[in-house]
Amino acid sequence: MRIVLAVIFLETVTATAQIQKPVRQLLPHREVRNYGEPSQLLGNSNDLVLLLVSQNMWPLANQWCMKSKLDRIEVTNTTFLRTEYFWIPAHEAINGTAPRQAGNLTFLYDVIRVEKQYTKVNTTLITESRNYSEGEYAVQYADNTCMVIAFPKITPIFRRPNCALWVLNTTLDSPNLYRHCVYIMFAVCRAPMYNVYEYEKANCSQWGEPTEAANATHDNILNAC
Repeated sequence: MRIVLAVIFLETVTATAQIQKPVRQLLPHREVRNYGEPSQLLGNSNDLVLLLVSQNMWPLANQWCMKSKLDRIEVTNTTFLRTEYFWIPAHEAINGTAPRQAGNLTFLYDVIRVEKQYTKVNTTLITESRNYSEGEYAVQYADNTCMVIAFPKITPIFRRPNCALWVLNTTLDSPNLYRHCVYIMFAVCRAPMYNVYEYEKANCSQWGEPTEAANATHDNILNAC
């Protein structure tokens, strides 16, 4: 009788142990969407510098020495007004060669967070006459030093998105601080990449800061917002 009870007891303990055995937590691939919080950079008072961009999105004669400066935070952690400053190199125009000139564009960024989806940045170009929607940019990854952001898809043909990599200007002398974003850029986004910062660095140093040529138009835009 004791033997039978012992056997029953052992079977009960074994069954209980099997029931209490923890189930492994398996995370799906979509968990990668949880690593994009752009507010840390968009709300940073330091300049953001364009480091890399998918080559087909960036004509060489377009905008050089791109920097983004914070104008103000409209809504904490959600809405930001920033201006991108750049140089337009000398180029051939209808009336001859147009000289190099500074330019700037002001954007309103609204961070859109939806559970289980990529965080997106709804981007609006602000001008004196009207505003223009630039679409929603999906954040592939972002932290307090760098951000990989995808351009709105023009066509579904390309599986990998065209992307841009922005970094804090305070990290430019310490590549190890943003090397993880460089890796993510190459792993996730469409190549080849235009090595913006390194390719343009010598000219940018020679030309100086494009912000020095900011004009009254920018001030008018800020006052109107």
